Amino acid sequence: MSENIKKKMDDSICDFELKIIFELEKIIKHKIPKVEAISRDEPYDKDGEIFVFTAYRLGYVVKNRHIISLGLSYSYKDLKEQKSIHLFEKKLDIFPEIICNLEFLEILELGNNNISHLPESIGKLSNLKILKIGRNKLRSLPDSFCEMKSLEQINFMNNKIESLPENFGNLKSLKLLNLDPNKLKSLPNSFGNLESLDTLFLSNNELKLLPESFGNLLKLNKFECWNNKIYKLPESFGNLISLKYFYFQGNLLKNLSESFSKLKSLEILRLNNNKINKLPHSIGKLELLQDLDLRRNHLELLPDSIEDLEILKMLYLQKNHLRNLPKKIGNLKSLEILNLERNELKTLPESFENLKNLQKLNISGNKLDSTLEQLQKLNSLENLNLS
Repeated sequence: MSENIKKKMDDSICDFELKIIFELEKIIKHKIPKVEAISRDEPYDKDGEIFVFTAYRLGYVVKNRHIISLGLSYSYKDLKEQKSIHLFEKKLDIFPEIICNLEFLEILELGNNNISHLPESIGKLSNLKILKIGRNKLRSLPDSFCEMKSLEQINFMNNKIESLPENFGNLKSLKLLNLDPNKLKSLPNSFGNLESLDTLFLSNNELKLLPESFGNLLKLNKFECWNNKIYKLPESFGNLISLKYFYFQGNLLKNLSESFSKLKSLEILRLNNNKINKLPHSIGKLELLQDLDLRRNHLELLPDSIEDLEILKMLYLQKNHLRNLPKKIGNLKSLEILNLERNELKTLPESFENLKNLQKLNISGNKLDSTLEQLQKLNSLENLNLS
């Protein structure tokens, strides 16, 4: 007697119904388990999007040795033409492969489950635009993943992905990609082919370098890559002419190349908690920069060109090794916040009194003399720390 038949008999199904179950299993190519109840929830339509609250519908219910309820699918008939499915936090261990047959699907949410791999058939979702599968247990992606060329947004946050397929660059419609935190050690060379990419999150991975092709991401507007192990940026990085927001704190960067000055669109630059010991003179060419964070680096001096950052509002330089400030630092007339805590400053330049918009100043933990006459003319100053 086969193991399957013995199991079904143990579940107390009468003989003719037992035969029907086995025939059905052959047709649908799935085992039909005994369950406590069969849920037949209809999809819930909210603002044109379909929310499915019961992922498990396959099974049979027995009473007095007779099947009283039978479910055979994930309401496929109801869902096959739907454009949006949400299976958030449904305790799924396996990706429901039947979803891969929903050819009109545009939005798929599978966040907060326990899915450890994606099937090869996922590539059949040719119309999928948004995929949210954060907080699962993915370690890799099938090559077929890159056949979903309509994808515009992908959320892989809080998985354990170690690498991306070599052909990942085929996703040329991709605009937003969230891969933090994961276990990525490198990016494929094709990554630079993501010509539509606008927003990229790569923080809290194990990256050491970015591919040279990275500079081809000409539409990249926001890039967050903090808490990695990157010690050098590719020369091509200066080609990112659309980059406005760059968050790169917590890496191992020692210096910036002169090509960095070509990032003319930069408004926010966060380079704190690196190992930078020198800034290029060309940093003064970042004319749109408003927020510059260089705290916790190894800087001993600032280039005079920093005075050219005319619309800079926030400058964080605490916990470096600065001994002097540029003589014309007072040209930063838009500056509102300046933090120089725990450096090695002994004096402030005379031009310091020209920082007429300065509202918050921290110069504690330095070796400054007690006069500091320049501070008396800072009429906008609201918060001063001298301790």
